[in-house]
Amino acid sequence: MPGLSLGSVYYHFIDAHRRTSDRRDDLSIWLDSWGPEYARLVTALCNLDPYFSSLKEIRRMLVCAFGSFFDLPTEQWDPRGVMPETIPCPDEGRPR
Repeated sequence: MPGLSLGSVYYHFIDAHRRTSDRRDDLSIWLDSWGPEYARLVTALCNLDPYFSSLKEIRRMLVCAFGSFFDLPTEQWDPRGVMPETIPCPDEGRPR
């Protein structure tokens, strides 16, 4: 997810709200098809507001949502070091 291109972020997360029948992003639609065990992640993705953030910030929020859901240690969320550290993950009460 950290290596997701900004074009892909735009297409699958912003443009999808315009082109899908239920006005959701492609990721939450796809995860819904995998069953209720992903409901918490789907809710997190649906709660992200893509219209007041840059594409880099949206990518960071996506990485944070996935990393938190799969309970990965924070240092594993960006193993390639491609995300700017100036965009913090939302504090979800997890120890870091």
